[in-house]
Amino acid sequence: MARQVRSQISLHEIDNYTFGTKEAKPEKDSLVKRMSRMAEKYKEEGMRRTVECVLLLHNKQHPHVLLLQQGQGQNAVFRLPGGRLRPGEGELEGTRRKLSSKLAPPREAQSQTHQAKWMVEEQLAVWWRPNFETLMCAALACSSPALARAARLACLDQACACGAGTRTCQRT
Repeated sequence: MARQVRSQISLHEIDNYTFGTKEAKPEKDSLVKRMSRMAEKYKEEGMRRTVECVLLLHNKQHPHVLLLQQGQGQNAVFRLPGGRLRPGEGELEGTRRKLSSKLAPPREAQSQTHQAKWMVEEQLAVWWRPNFETLMCAALACSSPALARAARLACLDQACACGAGTRTCQRT
């Protein structure tokens, strides 16, 4: 069955946005320890769900995707903004929460009244992690996956200020 996808996306000029930085957050642990921790959490909570967002804008009519940079130099890793959803949390609600925590400017992130209005759009893809393996699959290959990671399209307002959750926003 074919799925209807929105045919038009509003892209705004990169110069409409102000990008800042936030204090770096180091990785909690190694990949092996993370998989072990996930296995323990799986026993308590079931499948872990995460979401990542594709944020698009343009520079002189050339589209760019915003990524978050973790680390510096040769150790730098670039990722889509997002993260783990809480147990029982809806995907759209959790996606907006993660975008606000990762991209709200530092002074607004500490404010109780800050409510970013993220426009979360279509789901673009879902990847599955069977049996706590490091690689993920695009097809559900087992009856009880350990993790489901969804990628969603999210739109920015025409102009805003952003700070990154770990280091800085980058455009690609």
